[in-house]
Amino acid sequence: MPEVVVENLRAAVYASHEELSAQVAADSALDSKLMGLLAFFAAAGGLSLTLHHGLHDGRALLLAGAGLGALACLVGSIGRSRPDTGPPPQRFYDDYGSSAETDYLTQLLADLAATAERNLEELKRRHRALTFAIRAPVLLTALYGLLAIA
Repeated sequence: MPEVVVENLRAAVYASHEELSAQVAADSALDSKLMGLLAFFAAAGGLSLTLHHGLHDGRALLLAGAGLGALACLVGSIGRSRPDTGPPPQRFYDDYGSSAETDYLTQLLADLAATAERNLEELKRRHRALTFAIRAPVLLTALYGLLAIA
């Protein structure tokens, strides 16, 4: 196998490792956002419960918004504890360590690409939960504002 092909495979494996590292960082940032938003909704729900005389009849909408947002944050935060980072090195070496370098690198690249794809699906699911956690309470708060004006 030409040396150029081996170098290209090495570069692709390195790029896959970088992508997996970026997914770990994105997962951590999503976790922080979800937990921060959950704390906000807990505080907002607590305020809605204690300020019943100042919120009139629309308080249920605000409580529903805080509850939906908190629930979406919880749904987004459950699941895998962290993204996968690829096959365990020892097991991978045991399975493919005696292969030719191009076969070894090709298999490693395929495994890393599959891992990145699985991580991406989980990150998308968590991002949808975050989006819902933001939009649902805003919509219900806007509805509360419109009903309060009317």
